[in-house]
Amino acid sequence: MMTQRNVKDQLLRCLEGPGSEYEIISCFECVAEELEKSFTNSRSRVLNRQALIRIKSAIKKNAKKEKYDLGMIFRKLWWSRKPLLNNIAAHLLPEVYKENDTISLENIKMLLWRVDSRSLCAELVYSLKKPVREHIEIWKGAFWEWAKSDFKWNRLIGIMLINETAKALTLQIPQLLDIVDLYMQENNSEIQEEVAKCLVTMTDRWDLTLLYYLERYHFSNNYNTQAIIQKYKLKLQ
Repeated sequence: MMTQRNVKDQLLRCLEGPGSEYEIISCFECVAEELEKSFTNSRSRVLNRQALIRIKSAIKKNAKKEKYDLGMIFRKLWWSRKPLLNNIAAHLLPEVYKENDTISLENIKMLLWRVDSRSLCAELVYSLKKPVREHIEIWKGAFWEWAKSDFKWNRLIGIMLINETAKALTLQIPQLLDIVDLYMQENNSEIQEEVAKCLVTMTDRWDLTLLYYLERYHFSNNYNTQAIIQKYKLKLQ
């Protein structure tokens, strides 16, 4: 039976010695395939965040040493059908974005259509929170766009990044609340949970502002709005 440590060690071995980018990707695919055969539970098919970051750092170091195309490695991992490789790619995304001037926010928004799991959302949000905080004026428009998206993973990534932005106060809470307004009738329970978490984060930083903000929804007849308010109250306890 494979363990997290086994998987991490096997992936690191894929990076040892001379070999092309394609050989590394092929080796990674074999490890991911073996992992999927060992576990039927999708949550067990990915590594914990610490291991993912370790693998990301090793790939970056190896690419620099061997003069590999980091962007190509990222794309192969990102478009793979293996959740393990997708999650590794999520941590490589900011590195590729930072090192390649031809990759813009528009490129990243296109890549997000590949997202198909909560796990991948979480790793993306973790890896993107720093560049988002550093360039919030650029990303603010994406928040608006994702909040109105029909694609649920865009909406989920959006509200999770809004929460991270609220924690850092890189954009004032009243400005963020204008975007959160678009989530207050959200019908997806998973996204409702994240909206509630976001409201709790904002309450910790701007309690009076949130009190006035939520008053407008106190008598709402919308079922989804009331579900969000209820989840928010439970998280405050």
